[in-house]
Amino acid sequence: MDDSEKQAHLAFIAQHVKVGRARLSDAEILLLVEVIKKWPEKLADTMRSGTNNGSGWGSDGKYDTATQWVYRFAKDVGVRIERTYIIDGANHGTETEDLKTARKLVDFFWKRRQLLR
Repeated sequence: MDDSEKQAHLAFIAQHVKVGRARLSDAEILLLVEVIKKWPEKLADTMRSGTNNGSGWGSDGKYDTATQWVYRFAKDVGVRIERTYIIDGANHGTETEDLKTARKLVDFFWKRRQLLR
C-alpha cells in the first residue's frame, strides 16, 4: 500500500476511533477498515457471550474454574468486554474493559475475525 492510500485509510479510521500514535501495519489498517465498514450491519448494538472452563490444583486439591465473558458491541465502533471469574462455583470477581482505540480494536479483532463473517 502506498503512502497516500495509507493516509486515506488512516483518515477514514480516525473518523470512527481514536488512532493516536498507534503504529499499524498495512494488514492491521485493512482489518480496521473492514471492521468499520461492516460495523453497522454485522455488529452494532449486538452482543456475544460464552464460557471458558478449566481446572487447576492448589494446596486444597483440585478446583474448577470458569470465565464467563460478554462482548457488547456499541452502536458506534467500540467493544465492551465483561468477564466474570468463577472458582468452584463461587464468584471471584468481575472486570470490564472498553476497547475504543485503533490498537485495542486491532488486537481484539485480529484474534476474532470470525465475528466479521
